[in-house]
Formats: sequence, C-alpha cells, structure tokens
Amino acid sequence: MKIKIGEYEVFAEGTIVSLHDEPVRFFIEDLTFELIFKDDVETNEIKVEAKQFDNKKGITLIFTNFNNSLGTGNVKPLPLAFLNGKTLFFNYRVYALTGEPDKGKTGKTIHYTWLTKQKEVNNG
Repeated sequence: MKIKIGEYEVFAEGTIVSLHDEPVRFFIEDLTFELIFKDDVETNEIKVEAKQFDNKKGITLIFTNFNNSLGTGNVKPLPLAFLNGKTLFFNYRVYALTGEPDKGKTGKTIHYTWLTKQKEVNNG
C-alpha cells in the first residue's frame, strides 16, 4: 500500500504512549531520531529545539512544555534528513496524559508521521 498526502509520501506512521522521562527513539536505516520531553517552569513557552548528535548520524528533538491534553503539534512537516534521494520530514501531535503536569510527571501520547518528498532542485 502507498499513501500520499499532497506531494508527500507516507514513509511510516503510528502512535506511541511514552514512559515518564524516557526518550523515544526512531531508528531509520542508519539514522537515529530521539525525542526528549522537558518542562521549563520559568516560562510557559512551547518550543522544539533540534541538536545534531556529535559522534553518530542523528538528531535529538527537545520538546519543551508540551503539556496540553488537547494536543500540540507542528503545522508544516519538519524536514530532518535525506534518505534515498528524498527529503525526510517529521509530522507530530503530542497529547499530555493526566497526572501532575506542573511537576513534569506525565507521559505523552505521540501521533507521528514520517513523510518523504523528492528533493527540490535549485536552478538558480
């Protein structure tokens, strides 16, 4: 089966229920993508930071203050890597589970879609 969303092709999709304070790791061919959730009590700012691994191929995505039980996610797919001549994108929605969100004691439900799209050729 092949699934397309506009110009994107679905590479993989699913749902994960995370464990409190445990990173979620995706291993795609020789690449590793790690999701870490943290809370910053100093600010209510919701943000995602990307950090490249020092000694291996991969990226850590740090999700800060993703504590909304109604869900938080990206609007446009996030380009993260190149895979087999295509750009690999990550699309997600994160839902906080009930518990003690002010103390960072909740797990998350993560709906994710990995998408690919032909690399655009720059003719300029």
